[in-house]
Amino acid sequence: MLLAKREGNAFQTLNGHTYDALKIYKAYLERNFNVIKQFCDRWGLDVERFARNVFLTLVPTTCEVV
Repeated sequence: MLLAKREGNAFQTLNGHTYDALKIYKAYLERNFNVIKQFCDRWGLDVERFARNVFLTLVPTTCEVV
């Protein structure tokens, strides 16, 4: 089974897509951590656990995290 998305004439693999998503998430956390903290405080959530759970939703079980 081919797992990819089409961008113009190029395909991106699931691993490539996951890597890109993780880079974007890292940049978002670095720039907007205060937004995540405010959200977690408002809803009574542990900010570290929330950030970790979002990370885990971005990593498919078929990908290796290094």
